[in-house]
Amino acid sequence: MDHLDALQQRFACNDVLSQSGFGAAWMMAQDSGINLIPHLSTGAHAESLKAVAQGAADCATLDAQTWWMLQSEDSGADQVRVIGRTGHSPCMTFI
Repeated sequence: MDHLDALQQRFACNDVLSQSGFGAAWMMAQDSGINLIPHLSTGAHAESLKAVAQGAADCATLDAQTWWMLQSEDSGADQVRVIGRTGHSPCMTFI
């Protein structure tokens, strides 16, 4: 399954206002002619990962830093696979 097939599946996002948890995937989908509609709003990147690992969703987007941090935890990261990456995009400032 390539990333375009996955975006047509049950998509978990942390919030539709999140650039890394929804916006970047939405832009990639739009560029490919796919209408991306979230199936599940999880409230957090880690919860989106958990939703995929537990079978509540087929795919999700996580920011690279969160993905990196969750590799060393019992987060379910070992039960999922990366099927694609969005391009670089802006993020929120750290305050």
